[in-house]
Amino acid sequence: QRSVAANGLCERIVENSSVGPTLPRIDLAKRDGGAGIDCTRLAMCSVVNSGMASFIKDVMQIECQAEIAFDLMADPRNELEWNSGVSEAELMSEGPIGKGSRFRIKDTRGEHEVEITTYHRPNRLGFLVKDKSMNVDIDFDIEHDGKATTMVGKFNTDGSGWMRFMLPVLIPLIRRQIAKEHKNFIAMCEARRSARPA
Repeated sequence: QRSVAANGLCERIVENSSVGPTLPRIDLAKRDGGAGIDCTRLAMCSVVNSGMASFIKDVMQIECQAEIAFDLMADPRNELEWNSGVSEAELMSEGPIGKGSRFRIKDTRGEHEVEITTYHRPNRLGFLVKDKSMNVDIDFDIEHDGKATTMVGKFNTDGSGWMRFMLPVLIPLIRRQIAKEHKNFIAMCEARRSARPA
């Protein structure tokens, strides 16, 4: 059990945390009860800790075509619309978005470099998020069954410095916030589907 001092340290760190695209800031007010977080649209969300690295798996069920979900997730600039922790998002590389495209993201924790590492439309998408305290490998597997799209996100986080020791504490909080922000992503995808002509 952590001491009161340790709890205070964790809360101060979490309050200012944001872990790159699709790993949004932590809302301390909702960390315990999860009030207002409706996870009925998420089939599964789990966490595995391994040494100083941590793995989060998140599953979204979206009523849209796989291409819509892929395209909206593939461009981190869309996070300005669905990720409440992101305040700036800029494409740094030239040419169309694809493997190797680089972005600059600014959120509540600072600036991050984001690179697309896998781009197989519409079924596989991957990112590498880098900053001074943490690297995050993000992989999405996307499938459409004729009715809805299942989007499985795998987040491998590896901290450096003090973050290596705080990750096991922060990951459960990050997991809950991912579920909250991904609700916004689901809503955006389904709104874009509805807006398309039949």
